[in-house]
Amino acid sequence: MLRRSSSLAPRRNCGGSRSFAPASNSKRLWRTIYEECLEECVFESIDAFKDELTRYMLYYNEMRGHQSLNNKTPQEFRKELE
Repeated sequence: MLRRSSSLAPRRNCGGSRSFAPASNSKRLWRTIYEECLEECVFESIDAFKDELTRYMLYYNEMRGHQSLNNKTPQEFRKELE
């Protein structure tokens, strides 16, 4: 089990107004998936759900611009770093 060194120590926010803790990132990801992909869908089977989620994750990771990357796709952002 991982713990912070002191339960009273404030969390550091390294210069931004948003937290970048893994839990907050995963919550944001799942909220985005729900809002952009699942909110108005009714799936006929678990396989249909899995197919749609897979399709959306490919879109999310390869074609969708991300605010945290200056609205670039992860691939575009990665190329700029090389």
